[in-house]
Amino acid sequence: MKLIDNATIELVRSLADFCESHAEEVYGDEDAQQRENTGALLKQAEGVRAWLNESQGSNPHVKITPFDSPRSSRAVANQWVITTDDGEFFQSYQSIVAFKPYGGGKTVLDARTWDFSTTTGKYRNEFLGEGKKETEAKIKSGEYLLADLNQK
Repeated sequence: MKLIDNATIELVRSLADFCESHAEEVYGDEDAQQRENTGALLKQAEGVRAWLNESQGSNPHVKITPFDSPRSSRAVANQWVITTDDGEFFQSYQSIVAFKPYGGGKTVLDARTWDFSTTTGKYRNEFLGEGKKETEAKIKSGEYLLADLNQK
């Protein structure tokens, strides 16, 4: 089963190229925050291109999709669901936050980032289908595991 076909790969490459070529136009160069945003956009475009180059032959069973807002059904910026043969990851910005395995294994949360910010928490709750108190109770009971999901 190949989840990323050649048309999708080319579309993602084009999107990365577009982001890179239009970063200054989108964010300008007026203040430090805009310069930081431009740098982040360029880094993400670079990362997407590198991931495509690495994964094209070695792991065709990965699909990355933007996290959709339950309210608007629109893609949420900087929030991703990564689908693999083993399960689904939730990524917020550049950090993996949670992993839900297929087949009844234990959900794993990143020990450092699972409760990193209000935004991360909001979309983590949506990904897990529960509130923070339920998540904390499942960590305490051992139903959820904490691990380093962002090791290099």
